[in-house]
Amino acid sequence: MSIPTVSVVIATYNSGDYLKEAIDSVLGQTVADLELLVVDDGSTDGTRDLVARVSDPRLTYIWQPNAGQTSAKNHGVRRSRGEFIGFCDGDDYWYPNKLELQLPKFQQSERTGVVYSPADTIDEHGKSLGGEIAEKFSGQVTHELFLRNFVPFGTAMVRRRCMEEVGGFDESLAMGIDWDLWLRISARYHFDYVAQSTYAYRIWSGQMSKNWRGRYSNAFRIMDNFLRRHPQAVAPKIQRRAFANTYSNRARARMHEHPMAAIQDAAQGLALDPWTAYSWKTTGRTLLNAMRTRGKVTEFERRGDNHYALKRSLSPAVRLLTGAEPRIFMYHRFGRKAAERAMSPDEFRSQMLILKARCDVVTLSELFDAKRIGNGKPRAVVTVDDGYEDFFRIAYPVLRELDLRATVFVTTGFIDRKLHLWPDRIRALLDRAPASSIELTGFWAGQQANLTNKAERELTWNRLADQLVFVTESVRHAALEDLERSLGVTLTDADMKPYDAMTWEQLRQLKDAGFEIGDHSPSHASLSLVSSETLGAELTESKRLLESKLGTAVRSFAYPNGTRDDAPENVVTAVRQAGYEQAVLSVPSEVSANTRFELGRFSGMCSSERFRSLVDGFGILRR
Repeated sequence: MSIPTVSVVIATYNSGDYLKEAIDSVLGQTVADLELLVVDDGSTDGTRDLVARVSDPRLTYIWQPNAGQTSAKNHGVRRSRGEFIGFCDGDDYWYPNKLELQLPKFQQSERTGVVYSPADTIDEHGKSLGGEIAEKFSGQVTHELFLRNFVPFGTAMVRRRCMEEVGGFDESLAMGIDWDLWLRISARYHFDYVAQSTYAYRIWSGQMSKNWRGRYSNAFRIMDNFLRRHPQAVAPKIQRRAFANTYSNRARARMHEHPMAAIQDAAQGLALDPWTAYSWKTTGRTLLNAMRTRGKVTEFERRGDNHYALKRSLSPAVRLLTGAEPRIFMYHRFGRKAAERAMSPDEFRSQMLILKARCDVVTLSELFDAKRIGNGKPRAVVTVDDGYEDFFRIAYPVLRELDLRATVFVTTGFIDRKLHLWPDRIRALLDRAPASSIELTGFWAGQQANLTNKAERELTWNRLADQLVFVTESVRHAALEDLERSLGVTLTDADMKPYDAMTWEQLRQLKDAGFEIGDHSPSHASLSLVSSETLGAELTESKRLLESKLGTAVRSFAYPNGTRDDAPENVVTAVRQAGYEQAVLSVPSEVSANTRFELGRFSGMCSSERFRSLVDGFGILRR
């Protein structure tokens, strides 16, 4: 019998209602070279008969007396033969292309031990509850992993020799067995990920993982055990923050049932990491809760505003701690359609009033201008990406009224009327398609577009758009054509009118009003996937086009998509060589002269209360 490339272990106990779906999802993979081991941990619901009805030679059924999920998983791993091992819980399921997406990652480096992805959450009836966004860390991830388990268990594929070296799952742990395993592997191997969701994770009433209070005692054990085995693997600062977070989380978990114990936990977390806003907020919440249980309720609490009341009371101290670091805020679209992630005019004006009162608002190029004399307040920058016409029509008048200026990053192909941005094309296609569930083909084969109502349409847009973020332009172009054919829709100029860009004349008016115009690339491509030759030429040509059209130097750049993976070393080098003086990401990160080409930004798409807390510096502390 030949040895399969992949072994998949389903450890199950009384998951009969869902088990068949899990089995079918594994056996239905587009990569067929696999074996499936279903380990029945003493089920009493007819699991044996259900598995017996599946006729596939790749399936092996293993029964054991009830010993717990950890034992069952290890049993399956011991019986497996594949070079790579994956796991699927009996109440969840894999997406058809999971292996096809993940296996190539292992071929890129022998040092890669685990490949993971985001997961989607579903309810007992299979209805989507939205995405569970996995944080996208790759390479040596021990520090990030020690702070939190960011790997959704069922999405992970593991190289067999990694598990053999570290010894499999720890059967002495009641919970957190995956986090413990990932930590041990991270001390020896690298992690990688795919951006597309590969797994559906079910949340239901009988589920073991809903016992969240029991996680914290195991979390302390896991961290202690790891540090005992690898005393030099985690920096002291990260250790303190991880233990502080765990104390704070346990305080929140039990503050209603055991308020005094919760206060002790919160105080312990604050003592370990006094510079984190989360520790301060937890301490405040537990104290307020204890006061409530003793009948001492404040007016803020009666109105349900204790969260913001606490923040406001701490704001002066936080502003003092973070005042030296600038705040950079990011916007995209403006209007009243929440489904299109548009900032409403009233909310934008409210935010700008807060910013004007509390900060010295400058353009990005002015941020590091040593000659500029500030007003003693923290510096802040308003940035707007892409170059949509609604900025000029809605947001620009607000900024002019308040005597504020912004840095506007434009996609030159968009301004030049050569293209519309691809996420907008997906949205326009879905809006034009009939209100039904449509089977997709080509790039999207095996997926359905559920367009039966506004909520499902938005979920479908999110799912489809996520799959095109980290692909080449040619793949994206072909995928959009496949989507048009699948939906039977041909877009017209009228369909794309709501997504129009500003004109060159409007950009010149912004420039003349003191606004800074920055570059956002010619086509909003993922620059990390562009060849070095093409990358340098595109950046240089885009910069020259802007400068010739506007008659002014273009000094700032915004990475398309803007994650850390969109700004690897070769892309940052190309941006420098093209003549830019600074560049921004789309995620929170340090803002200083030392990070001039990887400046972090906070999203302005939030309530005025949250915006006020970001302006005050809570986001900087949390980062």
